[in-house]
Amino acid sequence: MKIVREAAPDETALDPKHSGYDPKSTPDNCRWDAVRVRIQYIFDHPVTLKQLKERASTDEVIADMSLLRQSRLSVHEVTTKQWDKVMELSATNEEDGDSSPEAESKAKPSPDLSRKRKRAAGSNRKRS
Repeated sequence: MKIVREAAPDETALDPKHSGYDPKSTPDNCRWDAVRVRIQYIFDHPVTLKQLKERASTDEVIADMSLLRQSRLSVHEVTTKQWDKVMELSATNEEDGDSSPEAESKAKPSPDLSRKRKRAAGSNRKRS
């Protein structure tokens, strides 16, 4: 994912008809923020939190990920080195042991994703 708009007050928290409504939020003091994101890659074999935790015991780059220190956060910064490690994990598909060339090709970014699989900017809420 790529951040396309940094955290800003989440307007759905102010809408009584929305499932994200928060009666304690006001226009001057919204208690929720939303970060707009855009999907850049779709993994056929996602990397699970379990895989990252297991790899962290032997991989300093993975062990240093903020996701493993504060997993309650919904948005985390990932360094280039960390992203490369996540891509490696996805390519080798460690969850079921498949390290075939077919599995590796599925993890690579696809610039020509169909419109059906591409998604417009979504939102990820977090409390401020």
